[in-house]
Amino acid sequence: MPRTQVQTRTLHEALDLYRHSIAASATTTPWQKTRRSLAARLRVVHSNHPLRKLDLDRCVAMIAYWRERPLKNGGQPLSRNMCTHYLKELVRFFQWLHYSEDFKWKSPLGFERIDRRIKNLPEDRRLCVEKVTSVAELSLLYQHADKISQLIICLALNCGLRPADMGRLCTAASDAIGNADSLGANFRRVS
Repeated sequence: MPRTQVQTRTLHEALDLYRHSIAASATTTPWQKTRRSLAARLRVVHSNHPLRKLDLDRCVAMIAYWRERPLKNGGQPLSRNMCTHYLKELVRFFQWLHYSEDFKWKSPLGFERIDRRIKNLPEDRRLCVEKVTSVAELSLLYQHADKISQLIICLALNCGLRPADMGRLCTAASDAIGNADSLGANFRRVS
């Protein structure tokens, strides 16, 4: 390929060939379809320019676009998960471009050290909305519960035990009850 052609190849040409390379495999999986659509979106979002201008600063800017969580059409930022998918696809594209024989682009020095952490937003923290049980309902549950369930209700209400804590407690209790018979033989009753 003559040097003048290499200089005029563009980012969008490379992204188009990259999308075709994803589709070129023998079997088409749903993940390949997703990757092709991610690559198509990368083409829409990032401006077209010659690959000779794709230096470290431009790579940083392209990665930073996804790190900063761009806004969706409704004005909400893209989810952290979605930005992670776009960012990973962009990095896969850069790796493909680096090793591609069709393009003479090599990743710039320091490319592997570009920060790829997605920005955390306050709205990422989901509010835990728990169903609140009334005192009358709790009283009814307690009256009809067996002894171990009454113990669990009391521990949950008074000590704030969560479901995982209850599971560990029940496992430990059943182990202790199972061993109690064998331990009881070794102890005398003191009056």
